Amino acid sequence: MKATAKRLLEMKEQVNTAKEDKAEATGALNSILKQLKDEFGVNTLEAAQKKLKALLAKEEKMKQELEDIVAELESEYAWD
Repeated sequence: MKATAKRLLEMKEQVNTAKEDKAEATGALNSILKQLKDEFGVNTLEAAQKKLKALLAKEEKMKQELEDIVAELESEYAWD
């Protein structure tokens, strides 16, 4: 009987630990979602992924424009 009671107490502790872990994870998720909303104006992970894709495309476009400008300058001026 004592072994059963001990096992039940262990299981209760595991459940409590799992609840605490869940609460901590939920808090972290809520914090990240708030940060995404505050910094990027998105409310969901899907919206954040869409925003990221748009920002990466914009970065690539700007990079290409910069490379084009540098190439044009190099062709127009002698850089020694």
